[in-house]
Amino acid sequence: MLAVLCSLLACNRHQETGDSSQPKDSTPESTESPPDTGQGSSDGECGPVPAHRQVFFGDLHVHSSWSADAYTWGNTRYTPRDALDFAMGNSLELPPFDGDDSSRGKIEQIQPLDFIAITDHSEFLGEVSLCTDESSDAWDSGTCVEFRAQSEYRTWEESSASAPIWLDNAASGEDLPICQDVDCDSAALERWTELQEINRSYNDPCNLTVFSGYEWTAGNYKGSWHRNVIFKNDQVPSLPISYMETRNWYDLATQLSQQCLEAGNGCDVLAIPHTTNISSGMTFRVLEDDGSPVFDSPEKAALRASMEPLVEIFQAKQASECRNGFHDSPYAADEDSFCDFELRDWRSSICQAGETPCEAWQSPDTDDCVECLVQCDGTEADSGCVAPQDFLRNALKAGMEQYRDPDLGVNPFQVGFMASTDNHNAMGGNTDETDYDGSHGMNDDEIQELLDESEERNFAVGSNPGGLTALWADENTRDSIFDALKRRETYATSGTRMAVRFFGGWDYDEDLCDQEDLLDAADSPNGVPMGGELSARPSEDSLPHLLVHAMADETPLALLQVVKVWVDSQGSHEQVFDITPDADTHQEPWLDTSVCLGGESPWNESCCERHDSRERNELCAVWIDEDFDPEASVAYYARIMEEPSCRWNAYLCIESGIDCSREGAQEDWEGCCDPQVEAAGMMVIQERAWTSPIWYMQ
Repeated sequence: MLAVLCSLLACNRHQETGDSSQPKDSTPESTESPPDTGQGSSDGECGPVPAHRQVFFGDLHVHSSWSADAYTWGNTRYTPRDALDFAMGNSLELPPFDGDDSSRGKIEQIQPLDFIAITDHSEFLGEVSLCTDESSDAWDSGTCVEFRAQSEYRTWEESSASAPIWLDNAASGEDLPICQDVDCDSAALERWTELQEINRSYNDPCNLTVFSGYEWTAGNYKGSWHRNVIFKNDQVPSLPISYMETRNWYDLATQLSQQCLEAGNGCDVLAIPHTTNISSGMTFRVLEDDGSPVFDSPEKAALRASMEPLVEIFQAKQASECRNGFHDSPYAADEDSFCDFELRDWRSSICQAGETPCEAWQSPDTDDCVECLVQCDGTEADSGCVAPQDFLRNALKAGMEQYRDPDLGVNPFQVGFMASTDNHNAMGGNTDETDYDGSHGMNDDEIQELLDESEERNFAVGSNPGGLTALWADENTRDSIFDALKRRETYATSGTRMAVRFFGGWDYDEDLCDQEDLLDAADSPNGVPMGGELSARPSEDSLPHLLVHAMADETPLALLQVVKVWVDSQGSHEQVFDITPDADTHQEPWLDTSVCLGGESPWNESCCERHDSRERNELCAVWIDEDFDPEASVAYYARIMEEPSCRWNAYLCIESGIDCSREGAQEDWEGCCDPQVEAAGMMVIQERAWTSPIWYMQ
């Protein structure tokens, strides 16, 4: 038995040793707490501050009926108040609604969240209010009548066909026609003010931390480069800064700096990019369309790094960690089987040299084409392509390349990892695979829709419940939680609540996992937690030592891995190291759903029974980078995997009693009976966590 069983409940405070996201000749403003002087050494809002930081779980990407898309998808009822009630553990009926009733029943938050932000879209905030208020002068306008009608549709196709004006105006930045006759800005101000009042009333230090925020919804029909904007306290700009006023990340960051950070009233803010996997190379681009550098000064790169310290690696629209197949790229790397996890466009591979991708009207069976995804280089905003840097492992490389540019010397992409749900039913934190019934209103409101994978649907088997942000903080308050976000002491999970530690130093004992003072030793003067930067190398013989320590949620643990990403004089590289203790005794997945999927038996509970009694509830390892190059720039992050368990669609197959031996079942119930779904690893899920990287910048 390891001596550190209870140590995952807390973590020592530490001091940063540097920050390469700032110009090399600058001194960044510290977000760190003072050094420890012992347990209970000072009082916080929640009582004596513990000697070791505690883990908290939250969701910083949740939508209510105040978002234009959520309303048109059938969530016509749930305001931010309802979303916060759900976060506290209350139940909500599933939208869409037929009259006064839900068409599908209730969902209950199994485990309350520790922190949350309701991030309704800043675009059309006032217009949605006007169109859904019978007393407004815009109620009877054609725009508003059409808007409300969309919420009554029951298919993605019907809703999409009826909403061109809202989508066109969002992409172009033009006001809706109703704003010529009514004051949309006043309506937005009234709603924004109401949101602040709601957040203040629900913010409950030590129990539920509620942040004010919104989603900046930048993009077009073929790509999105959205950000969630999160404010530390009640000091916020008078109105959300939307895509209608700021057309790129730099303008957004500049306005947030001017209206918040420079306001002199204590306002603090960060912006979090999300769904980079569908950003067409735009979120982490380093070249403008004309070939000029995006970061043409150290100050611009430092603004990006300071305003965007985190990125969302996982949510309902799939994972953004990594993807295999970028062979014709400077970021080409060996295949990593664990990159084939909850991928967007999971049926398609990356187009390779000489392959012609099929158009919508073509078929690979009859035309000389391949169902593949076109690669792009991040210089075409409307290309609808997929770029290597859409995935964060490659974005880390791009950031370190920028840092090593002698004219720049700043890493604009020195990011930590977090995850969210992007739930549009006001049900933030609803990540339970065993009880998932969709998250985007009428897009996935029927079991048949969820288990279908037709090209016309935006949410089906390929989607998922989303993830959670975990972080280490002194206490559950706005100040403490926000500071943890800013210093990147965070990790992302695919929905599980495993507790994960990740420390880096130069002189850890190899038997550190067996020591009772594990945390004190890991957070030694030369040690840093996830998100930090390694201190200066003590001697020429010193090598990076990394500690990974995890405790299971409900499903036993399977693997501990360290992912090393580095840039040296030869280019960029990556390598995955399995550091699981007793790795040679690790067994293959212990679930077999093929009996039910193959039709030998209708779907039933036995399909998800485990066939192994191994229980690994705690794993710990120290890994030493024996191939360390002190002249390279390096990012290390940990990836922790649970044992496989049934995915949400398998549980729905059981609930529905699907019999795959029935004629036509494979076409009607793809999520239960299509062998391609099983081959893609989408009948079972290996839940996981990704820690924020620890950096060595040279």
